[in-house]
Amino acid sequence: MMGRMPRQPFISSRFAFFTALLAGVIGSGAALESTDISTLTEGPMEAFLESINELRSRQQSPPLKHSHPLSEAAEVLLDKALAEPTANGFDSRARLTRDDLRATGYDPHQWADGLAGSTGEPAEIVDVWQQADPKSFEAFLDPELQDFGLAKVTWGIQPLYALVAATSRSAMHRPILEALSDLETVRRQLLDRVNEARRRHRLGPLHLNGALNSAAQTYAETMMREGFYGHVSPQGDTVLDRVEASGYEPQLTGENLASGPQTTTQAMDGWMASKGHRENILDPRYRDVGFGVSVLESNGNLSTLWVQCFGRP
Repeated sequence: MMGRMPRQPFISSRFAFFTALLAGVIGSGAALESTDISTLTEGPMEAFLESINELRSRQQSPPLKHSHPLSEAAEVLLDKALAEPTANGFDSRARLTRDDLRATGYDPHQWADGLAGSTGEPAEIVDVWQQADPKSFEAFLDPELQDFGLAKVTWGIQPLYALVAATSRSAMHRPILEALSDLETVRRQLLDRVNEARRRHRLGPLHLNGALNSAAQTYAETMMREGFYGHVSPQGDTVLDRVEASGYEPQLTGENLASGPQTTTQAMDGWMASKGHRENILDPRYRDVGFGVSVLESNGNLSTLWVQCFGRP
């Protein structure tokens, strides 16, 4: 029986920028006219989105859309920037943390954040930002970013804006969930890969079997639901027990498991890279195969369990 395959690593990234004062310089003695920080849903919000999205479209990045939680996070960024006044009046190094974003109800996969002080129009701010600091501006053009938030406070004689763009972990998981919910396609892709490997070794193809599909799918869902992973269940059931319970009467049966892959390619690559799993796939005695996959999204994390059942009637 094969052991546990390594869980696929989950990778996230973070960017940040600070735009310099774009219209005049406020001296060290500048005072806030108001500390009434507000999120913006119209006017500047629409103007910033229009300007940024126009530039995103030029490199075929999807448009950002307004997110209320990210506007709340932008308020937090302004609070941080103004909490301890510096010689320039605010802390340009202020940044959001993952916990800051989560506190607003937004669980980020990646994000960009920053501050801009100017009396100019949003389009002018974006234009100068792009020219003055192109590296930080590029962070907001990342095609994986989807959502946008903005907040504003009057600082000295001009507005101070906080901008946040992000992608949630649930949004990153959505395409994976949709793909793996199509079991017919998943099984066809896995069968194609299995038979391609067998063909290269001059072996006959395996045939997809409904009973083996049922055994594999039921076991994948049972492991996910009950929170265990292994070829023998907590009740002592083996692959032979599960295959027979599904209505398949085998002379020979076997099983491959995987935890963590998010695509059929990752699952098959992992199995083929493991000697024992590969031996099951290339065993000339098998005639039939079935596949199951279970997916669970919980607390921002995505878990997957894969099962291959092999048989010879």
